[in-house]
Amino acid sequence: MLMRAGQQCSGGKNYWESPKELNEAILDVIIMEQKAIIAKAILILEGKEHDRLVKTQKFVDELQEKIKKTQEDRTSCAQGSAPDTKDAQFTDNQQPQVETA
Repeated sequence: MLMRAGQQCSGGKNYWESPKELNEAILDVIIMEQKAIIAKAILILEGKEHDRLVKTQKFVDELQEKIKKTQEDRTSCAQGSAPDTKDAQFTDNQQPQVETA
């Protein structure tokens, strides 16, 4: 049975059942056009996969940039060049805590 969505009002159903004859005709068309329908569905899925991969790659690139910056900061500290701590305050255990405005 095929249904068409709609708006519920006055306690009625929020869908309409299509006539049996129409259901049969639609299923016949789907069977006749199944290769084209499947091809279009695959294109849609491939497009969605592409979009997810692009978003994932952007996320990975951002993480790699953070890793690179962290490694550069560690390297500069190891070579005697400390990061900017002009706004840092030290506690009793000498761990810097930067104040935020």
